[in-house]
Amino acid sequence: MKPENANKTDDLRDIEPAQAVACLEKLLQDQLNHVHQDDDARSSRTTTEAAYVAEFIAENKVLERDEFNDSRQRILNLYRRISAAMFAQKEKTLRQLTKVSKGHKAVSKYNESTKNYR
Repeated sequence: MKPENANKTDDLRDIEPAQAVACLEKLLQDQLNHVHQDDDARSSRTTTEAAYVAEFIAENKVLERDEFNDSRQRILNLYRRISAAMFAQKEKTLRQLTKVSKGHKAVSKYNESTKNYR
């Protein structure tokens, strides 16, 4: 059992840098898919896992190595795509909330106008 204050990335200490990078790329691709599928629960879990692996990669300066230049670009691109997809999802949600709000106002007005006839 690991002490409560132990660094989470200690669990990854025996993993090869290339494995960590491949794992992060897969997690980010999965996260992008979950965002596109509006699967918030899976997206949230994948975000947590990806952050854990990304922390390990950052602490060990893995992506600063020349051999990971292509991987670094792919990872940055995945983060950009995830951000764009989440922003689009947020915009869609805001549009839906606006429609719900308009519907609520219409029903409230109708309810108020029919009070006189009850």
